[in-house]
Amino acid sequence: MKKVSLVVALFGLAPAVVWAQPAISSVLNAASYDAAISPGCWVAVMGSGLANTTLASDPNAPALLTSLGGVSVVLFAGRVGALTGLYRIEVSAPVPATDRLYLRSGGWQSNITELGILGGRNVSNVTGFVDSVYPSGDAAFGLGATFALMLHAGTFSTSFDIAPAAGPFDIAAVGEGGGTIISIDPTASCVNDLGATSRGKYAASISTVTSAGARGDFSGSIVPLWDYLTCDPATWVCLASPLSTIPEPRLGKSWTAATQALPLPNVITSPGANAFGQLSGCLADLVTAPGGSHVVINAQNNKIFSVFGGFQQFA
Repeated sequence: MKKVSLVVALFGLAPAVVWAQPAISSVLNAASYDAAISPGCWVAVMGSGLANTTLASDPNAPALLTSLGGVSVVLFAGRVGALTGLYRIEVSAPVPATDRLYLRSGGWQSNITELGILGGRNVSNVTGFVDSVYPSGDAAFGLGATFALMLHAGTFSTSFDIAPAAGPFDIAAVGEGGGTIISIDPTASCVNDLGATSRGKYAASISTVTSAGARGDFSGSIVPLWDYLTCDPATWVCLASPLSTIPEPRLGKSWTAATQALPLPNVITSPGANAFGQLSGCLADLVTAPGGSHVVINAQNNKIFSVFGGFQQFA
């Protein structure tokens, strides 16, 4: 069994701000970290369960740090002193979009640290709601995770008014298996497909799954795929699903409905079953009225952004 865990320290231009031993549920003081969480700062992460290595420095270590909604650039990855199995990873921080920081190595994900970022003054009259699509709280949902992975799919809605003097900002709705991040720059000039020029651009990244993953086929990504229903309670020995594929009858209607609701992927960054749908365009396409500043994202307006999902692997 494999477990990924991390300890994190943030560095700005000054010495270390803090060391923390985070757990999935830990929440750190936002005000203490806001100055450190900025583009160009570097972050040092101590992690285990990334690889079996004896190299003092391994720039190709199989670790990807996803920090605050953006993928960080790995500057260094290597073991700590003579401690085989304990890694130190140094990265360049991206523009913060959410308050989550975690490590991913292949299909494995570490605990999530919530660092906290301060809000701005770019929008007003903000409402928002995130709900789970899969797994569902409905009593008729049935069995949860019966294999060594879990599909997480969610939906969100939000509405807000963009301030007249607004600068660039992000909309972020996140869950265990992924999320939607929409970066908006109201100051940029944009030309649409018809040649019309307007003020403001957006770029969206929506987590989704591959067509193979939607069918329960993980033969190219998760090997073996353990079947929890075959586990011996005395020894905790489990059998692998043949060809790392979930039989269709085990997927269920809820799985099918959730994966069909997810956007189609157009960016695949790893051999796993997780992918992204990336879209960009003019801000005028998001507002509810021509020339206005009110944005609504829900099941009726800008629906393509409102559903996200992904797979999370378990030991």
